[in-house]
Amino acid sequence: SYSFCTLLDEKMKVSILVCALLAVCSDARKVFNVTSGCGKSPLAQPGKKTHGTVTYVDPVVNREITRDYYVYIPEGYHVSRKTPVLLVYHGWGAAYHNFRQGYHPVGNPDQYITMYLKGESDYPQRGNWNSWNCGNAGDLQSCTAEAEGTCYDSCNQIGKCSRCNSYTCVDDALFTTKVLEAIIEGACVDQDRLYATGFSNGGQYIYEVVADLDVFAAVLPTMGTPFVGHVRAPNHVQNTALLHFHSRDDKTIPIDGSVSEEFWVYTSMAIITRTWADVHSCSTEEATFPTPYDGQNGLTCTRFTCPWSNSIVKCIIDGGHMAWPSFIYDLTWWYLSKFTRTD
Repeated sequence: SYSFCTLLDEKMKVSILVCALLAVCSDARKVFNVTSGCGKSPLAQPGKKTHGTVTYVDPVVNREITRDYYVYIPEGYHVSRKTPVLLVYHGWGAAYHNFRQGYHPVGNPDQYITMYLKGESDYPQRGNWNSWNCGNAGDLQSCTAEAEGTCYDSCNQIGKCSRCNSYTCVDDALFTTKVLEAIIEGACVDQDRLYATGFSNGGQYIYEVVADLDVFAAVLPTMGTPFVGHVRAPNHVQNTALLHFHSRDDKTIPIDGSVSEEFWVYTSMAIITRTWADVHSCSTEEATFPTPYDGQNGLTCTRFTCPWSNSIVKCIIDGGHMAWPSFIYDLTWWYLSKFTRTD
């Protein structure tokens, strides 16, 4: 892919600076600072879900922290065959080790590595309330006056507490990078086939991590959209396909962007997908996107007309925020696996 900025004369320093500030230029693709694990024994036994950790200095709290994940390497894994990776981000307060555990069974016959990541729970007043940093700490536009926030320790440390706080403030993009480096070094990974999915707060975070890291071939957020005022779609998201999955009657993160039942204000599904469609140079025309699961739980899907076929899709089901159809695991891989990075 290319960006408008590559067309500028190198001597036009002012124009280049302005372009960078406006985030028009695509970020350089992330280069992982590890050697490939191809040809080596994997970091976990294939066919067994295994706990792992990464330790690093988080720049927000300015101290060393240890973060957790589970990894499942499929049965039949071969040390010399490059294997795709699916990252799974849980919902707010969910236990990552038993959250939505249907992804890795699909990964066995379809041969992809599944990694369940744990959000930070630096809010001792509520116990292990794991969360993902969605960038709204201290921002009063993301909730109404009735909201009751939860200021995590990391947000308090940097002076970003308000009634609209709800999640951690640690650097989850760096955590994601460290997890990816661990699996790239510890297994034979196809780095052109890195995927991510997440539910609720984890679905929200999908939009954050893709904006921060230009590494994913495709993503599938479920029941989660960015807070109002926090839509981020830099030029490099043109390299990543998107299927947004939501329920029609979601009151926790409403599909239409109305105020939630807990008084938070989110971007509508229509706005976030249209924003991505613009970056993908899609037309305003939409068409039906058929899937093998049409009609189940009221599922209907549409796609934008884009140069990269089926790269922006919206799927809607009946039910509320916790609606979780049995086909979601198969649908996730059915869609994501269609895409490979070519840049």
